[in-house]
Amino acid sequence: MSTSKIERPRGTHDVLPAEQPQWRRVTSEIERLCALYGYHAVTTPVFEDTALFERTSGLADGIYTFTTSLPVPDGRADEVAADLHRIGGRFRWYGSAAGWVARVLVGRLAGERLHRRRAPVVAPGALVDWWTVERAEPNVLVLQGAGWFPGEAWLGYRVEGDRLDQVAALRPKGIPGFLYWKLLVPIHHIAFAQMARRRVR
Repeated sequence: MSTSKIERPRGTHDVLPAEQPQWRRVTSEIERLCALYGYHAVTTPVFEDTALFERTSGLADGIYTFTTSLPVPDGRADEVAADLHRIGGRFRWYGSAAGWVARVLVGRLAGERLHRRRAPVVAPGALVDWWTVERAEPNVLVLQGAGWFPGEAWLGYRVEGDRLDQVAALRPKGIPGFLYWKLLVPIHHIAFAQMARRRVR
């Protein structure tokens, strides 16, 4: 995540949820044909939004950010980090299941079609719930919203030593996105706090 502007690097293309089935068919066929001639897959480096965890709460560069940092109970850092990669398919993973059910239902009024989804492996490019995984490391998980009406959204977690860092960010899209963030600020405070506590409980 750039401190000045968040945008995909020139020459790259986002494969959106509706395009994923066709994308998988094409890549599977390419892998099959390459294997016939002795070629095998190579995983290349991905673009990482390392600056997400450098952001502070508030508005900067047109992006609203809410950060939370909590202590991790003694001896549980590995367990907390491992739980980051269990995301997908359960509202309770986020803390308040009822709150997220309400969020999904409200989004439908604005044309969103958010669904619970669980990926076989939480890895860059995978779809989990209403997110696309941008970065997945043993102690780090960075997600980007998929199909959100308010704008571009990010959610990041990092376990460092005895501390959990959680960062939620939104670049609003037009007046609806601005109103979404401003009107729900009190709810966001509660929701983000619950989400962070859920991770270290």
